[in-house]
Amino acid sequence: MKTILRKTTKKMMAAVMVLSAIAIGFTSCSKDKNENGYKVRMTDSPGNYTAMQLEITKVEAYLEDNGWVTLDNSTKTINVLSLTNGNEIEIAQKTDLSVGNYTKIRLSYGTNNSITTETNGISGTFNLTMTGSTVIETRQEVNSSAGADVLLDFNVAKSIKENAGSFICEPFITEIKDEETGLKGEVEGSIHSAIIASDGTNEYSTYTDAQGRFLMRGMEPGNYNVDFFAKDSSSTSATTTIENVAIVKGKTTNVGTVSYN
Repeated sequence: MKTILRKTTKKMMAAVMVLSAIAIGFTSCSKDKNENGYKVRMTDSPGNYTAMQLEITKVEAYLEDNGWVTLDNSTKTINVLSLTNGNEIEIAQKTDLSVGNYTKIRLSYGTNNSITTETNGISGTFNLTMTGSTVIETRQEVNSSAGADVLLDFNVAKSIKENAGSFICEPFITEIKDEETGLKGEVEGSIHSAIIASDGTNEYSTYTDAQGRFLMRGMEPGNYNVDFFAKDSSSTSATTTIENVAIVKGKTTNVGTVSYN
């Protein structure tokens, strides 16, 4: 009996060691993954155009010391100019993501892109030539308990180049790191307007939407002069300025309704 007991005990100990190793293995794997994943959203700093159809074919994130990770490879077409005044759209989300530092986002484009314009004597919808893929610098730490959520700002005004009726897009896209700090308001009479805010060091620009409203996000705190330029053909020379607008961290300053004198 004693001999049998010793053998049984050794077998039980071996089994316990195997089960412990398996448990450690499962624990180790769980620490290398994050179920919350990585989400990428897009909004727009608009340009003086009516619509911009953008075909995105792939969204990737760069994992430091590992390489590019595909977040979404389904083709989607977005009217970028509909993403104004705080509107945004989710363009990628991946769960069950490896933990680590993600330092870049890369967008790849298809060939079905167009721009619609009714300004400067040019009217209609035109083919929009995209210049390769776009890499956006960012830094997102994904660990076992926290994922990543990135908001990208597509600046249409800085992206579109027009040459003899042909339109080329060199996407100017940045990350909005502070979504709560910014400026908003509206222009009386829904006059289509360009807005430029500058504190002498930093400059931000946008256009009003169809209702005359505007929103800038991700601004550096400080005191800004905000210039308004009417873009309607009936009021091309109308301008006005609001001086010393205080932008405070964590708040969206409302300048109210602006009118042209």
